[in-house]
Amino acid sequence: MNDLLRSKAAGKPFLVLIVFCFVATAPSLVQARKYETVKLEISDAGTLVMKSESKCPMKTGRKPRPEFPEKGCIRAPEGEALEVEFTLSGTKSNDACKKPQEYKLDGIQLGGKNGLKPTTAQWDNPTTLLDDEVQADFSVDSGSGWANFSTNANGNIVLENNNESEDGYFFWYRVRATCSNPETPNTLYYDPRGDNEGAPN
Repeated sequence: MNDLLRSKAAGKPFLVLIVFCFVATAPSLVQARKYETVKLEISDAGTLVMKSESKCPMKTGRKPRPEFPEKGCIRAPEGEALEVEFTLSGTKSNDACKKPQEYKLDGIQLGGKNGLKPTTAQWDNPTTLLDDEVQADFSVDSGSGWANFSTNANGNIVLENNNESEDGYFFWYRVRATCSNPETPNTLYYDPRGDNEGAPN
Protein backbone atom coordinates (compact mmCIF):
# COMPACT_ATOMS: atom_id res chain seq x y z
CA MET A 1 0.00 0.00 0.00
CA ASN A 2 2.78 2.44 0.91
CA ASP A 3 4.52 1.69 -2.39
CA LEU A 4 1.27 2.49 -4.28
CA LEU A 5 0.88 5.81 -2.48
CA ARG A 6 4.47 6.73 -3.20
CA SER A 7 3.95 5.87 -6.87
CA LYS A 8 0.87 8.13 -7.12
CA ALA A 9 2.63 10.97 -5.35
CA ALA A 10 5.63 10.67 -7.66
CA GLY A 11 3.36 11.04 -10.68
CA LYS A 12 1.79 14.34 -9.52
CA PRO A 13 4.72 16.64 -10.37
CA PHE A 14 4.78 15.17 -13.90
CA LEU A 15 1.02 15.80 -14.30
CA VAL A 16 1.38 19.36 -12.99
CA LEU A 17 4.22 19.94 -15.46
CA ILE A 18 2.05 18.83 -18.40
CA VAL A 19 -0.79 21.15 -17.35
CA PHE A 20 1.62 24.05 -16.86
CA CYS A 21 3.19 23.56 -20.29
CA PHE A 22 -0.23 23.49 -21.98
CA VAL A 23 -1.39 26.67 -20.25
CA ALA A 24 1.90 28.40 -20.98
CA THR A 25 1.78 27.64 -24.69
CA ALA A 26 -2.00 27.98 -25.28
CA PRO A 27 -1.95 31.77 -26.00
CA SER A 28 0.34 31.17 -28.99
CA LEU A 29 -2.48 29.17 -30.60
CA VAL A 30 -4.78 32.22 -30.60
CA GLN A 31 -4.51 34.37 -33.75
CA ALA A 32 -3.61 37.99 -33.13
CA ARG A 33 -6.06 40.64 -34.31
CA LYS A 34 -5.42 44.05 -35.81
CA TYR A 35 -7.93 46.91 -36.06
CA GLU A 36 -8.11 49.49 -38.84
CA THR A 37 -10.48 52.32 -39.71
CA VAL A 38 -11.33 53.37 -43.26
CA LYS A 39 -12.87 56.83 -43.59
CA LEU A 40 -15.20 57.92 -46.39
CA GLU A 41 -17.17 61.09 -47.14
CA ILE A 42 -19.83 62.30 -49.56
CA SER A 43 -18.33 65.00 -51.79
CA ASP A 44 -20.04 68.24 -52.84
CA ALA A 45 -20.35 66.67 -56.28
CA GLY A 46 -22.33 63.79 -54.81
CA THR A 47 -19.68 61.07 -55.05
CA LEU A 48 -18.29 58.71 -52.41
CA VAL A 49 -14.76 59.88 -51.56
CA MET A 50 -12.00 57.95 -49.79
CA LYS A 51 -10.29 59.96 -47.03
CA SER A 52 -7.92 57.27 -45.70
CA GLU A 53 -4.46 57.04 -47.22
CA SER A 54 -3.01 53.70 -48.29
CA LYS A 55 -1.85 51.42 -45.49
CA CYS A 56 -0.06 49.06 -47.90
CA PRO A 57 3.63 50.08 -48.10
CA MET A 58 6.31 47.92 -49.70
CA LYS A 59 7.48 45.13 -47.43
CA THR A 60 10.82 43.33 -47.82
CA GLY A 61 12.25 40.29 -46.09
CA ARG A 62 11.17 36.68 -45.84
CA LYS A 63 7.64 37.34 -47.11
CA PRO A 64 7.79 40.51 -49.24
CA ARG A 65 4.75 42.45 -50.44
CA PRO A 66 4.62 45.19 -53.10
CA GLU A 67 3.49 48.72 -52.40
CA PHE A 68 -0.15 49.48 -53.23
CA PRO A 69 -0.51 53.29 -53.17
CA GLU A 70 -4.26 53.53 -53.78
CA LYS A 71 -6.20 55.40 -51.12
CA GLY A 72 -8.18 53.05 -48.90
CA CYS A 73 -5.80 50.11 -49.32
CA ILE A 74 -5.85 48.02 -46.14
CA ARG A 75 -3.35 45.27 -45.29
CA ALA A 76 -3.75 42.34 -42.93
CA PRO A 77 -0.27 41.63 -41.50
CA GLU A 78 1.17 38.13 -41.59
CA GLY A 79 -0.42 35.92 -38.94
CA GLU A 80 -3.03 38.49 -37.85
CA ALA A 81 -6.76 38.65 -38.42
CA LEU A 82 -8.02 42.08 -39.42
CA GLU A 83 -11.14 43.93 -38.29
CA VAL A 84 -11.93 46.94 -40.45
CA GLU A 85 -14.41 49.62 -39.44
CA PHE A 86 -15.77 51.79 -42.25
CA THR A 87 -16.98 55.27 -41.32
CA LEU A 88 -18.97 57.87 -43.23
CA SER A 89 -18.39 61.42 -41.96
CA GLY A 90 -19.16 64.96 -43.04
CA THR A 91 -22.34 66.00 -44.86
CA LYS A 92 -24.48 62.95 -45.56
CA SER A 93 -27.24 64.69 -47.53
CA ASN A 94 -27.21 66.51 -50.87
CA ASP A 95 -29.48 67.37 -53.79
CA ALA A 96 -29.84 63.68 -54.67
CA CYS A 97 -30.56 62.70 -51.07
CA LYS A 98 -32.32 65.61 -49.40
CA LYS A 99 -32.60 66.06 -45.64
CA PRO A 100 -33.89 64.56 -43.42
CA GLN A 101 -32.78 61.60 -45.55
CA GLU A 102 -29.07 60.80 -45.60
CA TYR A 103 -26.55 58.37 -47.04
CA LYS A 104 -25.59 55.31 -45.00
CA LEU A 105 -22.92 52.68 -45.56
CA ASP A 106 -24.74 49.45 -46.29
CA GLY A 107 -22.58 47.09 -48.32
CA ILE A 108 -19.11 45.64 -48.97
CA GLN A 109 -18.40 43.58 -52.07
CA LEU A 110 -15.25 41.52 -52.74
CA GLY A 111 -13.70 40.55 -56.07
CA GLY A 112 -10.69 40.54 -58.34
CA LYS A 113 -8.15 38.44 -56.41
CA ASN A 114 -4.60 38.99 -57.71
CA GLY A 115 -5.99 40.48 -60.90
CA LEU A 116 -7.18 43.61 -62.61
CA LYS A 117 -9.64 45.88 -60.88
CA PRO A 118 -13.20 44.86 -61.82
CA THR A 119 -15.08 47.18 -64.13
CA THR A 120 -18.45 48.56 -63.06
CA ALA A 121 -20.15 45.93 -65.20
CA GLN A 122 -18.09 43.16 -63.58
CA TRP A 123 -18.92 44.44 -60.09
CA ASP A 124 -22.61 44.65 -60.94
CA ASN A 125 -22.78 41.23 -62.62
CA PRO A 126 -19.96 38.91 -61.48
CA THR A 127 -19.43 35.94 -63.81
CA THR A 128 -16.97 33.87 -61.76
CA LEU A 129 -17.08 32.50 -58.22
CA LEU A 130 -14.76 33.95 -55.62
CA ASP A 131 -11.55 32.02 -55.01
CA ASP A 132 -11.58 29.45 -52.17
CA GLU A 133 -9.03 31.44 -50.14
CA VAL A 134 -11.18 34.57 -50.30
CA GLN A 135 -14.20 32.55 -49.18
CA ALA A 136 -12.18 31.15 -46.27
CA ASP A 137 -10.98 34.58 -45.15
CA PHE A 138 -14.32 36.37 -45.36
CA SER A 139 -17.97 35.58 -44.68
CA VAL A 140 -19.07 36.23 -48.25
CA ASP A 141 -21.44 35.04 -50.95
CA SER A 142 -19.19 33.29 -53.48
CA GLY A 143 -21.32 34.25 -56.47
CA SER A 144 -22.18 37.91 -55.89
CA GLY A 145 -19.14 38.83 -53.78
CA TRP A 146 -21.26 40.66 -51.20
CA ALA A 147 -19.78 40.16 -47.74
CA ASN A 148 -21.50 39.81 -44.39
CA PHE A 149 -20.66 42.56 -41.91
CA SER A 150 -21.79 43.95 -38.59
CA THR A 151 -23.19 47.45 -37.98
CA ASN A 152 -22.27 49.52 -34.94
CA ALA A 153 -24.74 51.72 -33.09
CA ASN A 154 -23.18 54.78 -34.77
CA GLY A 155 -23.89 53.37 -38.22
CA ASN A 156 -20.32 52.32 -39.01
CA ILE A 157 -19.96 48.91 -40.62
CA VAL A 158 -17.31 46.35 -39.66
CA LEU A 159 -15.73 43.69 -41.89
CA GLU A 160 -13.93 40.64 -40.45
CA ASN A 161 -10.91 39.25 -42.33
CA ASN A 162 -9.39 35.93 -41.17
CA ASN A 163 -6.21 36.35 -43.27
CA GLU A 164 -5.29 32.66 -43.17
CA SER A 165 -4.18 31.92 -46.75
CA GLU A 166 -0.88 30.14 -47.29
CA ASP A 167 0.95 32.69 -49.44
CA GLY A 168 -1.19 35.83 -49.18
CA TYR A 169 -2.93 37.71 -52.00
CA PHE A 170 -4.34 41.11 -52.89
CA PHE A 171 -7.98 41.73 -53.69
CA TRP A 172 -10.34 44.51 -54.68
CA TYR A 173 -13.32 45.54 -52.59
CA ARG A 174 -16.23 47.89 -53.16
CA VAL A 175 -17.95 49.92 -50.43
CA ARG A 176 -21.54 51.02 -50.95
CA ALA A 177 -23.45 54.00 -49.55
CA THR A 178 -27.19 54.32 -50.17
CA CYS A 179 -29.64 57.16 -49.54
CA SER A 180 -32.15 56.26 -46.83
CA ASN A 181 -35.03 57.41 -49.05
CA PRO A 182 -36.29 54.19 -50.70
CA GLU A 183 -37.82 56.19 -53.56
CA THR A 184 -34.45 57.70 -54.52
CA PRO A 185 -31.72 55.36 -53.18
CA ASN A 186 -29.06 56.86 -55.51
CA THR A 187 -26.39 54.32 -54.59
CA LEU A 188 -22.73 55.42 -54.46
CA TYR A 189 -19.60 53.24 -54.58
CA TYR A 190 -15.87 53.37 -53.96
CA ASP A 191 -13.60 50.43 -54.86
CA PRO A 192 -10.05 50.34 -53.47
CA ARG A 193 -7.67 47.45 -52.89
CA GLY A 194 -6.94 45.18 -49.93
CA ASP A 195 -3.91 43.01 -49.21
CA ASN A 196 -3.66 39.84 -47.13
CA GLU A 197 -0.19 38.68 -46.08
CA GLY A 198 -1.64 35.37 -44.96
CA ALA A 199 -0.65 32.87 -42.29
CA PRO A 200 2.96 32.47 -41.08
CA ASN A 201 5.00 29.91 -43.02
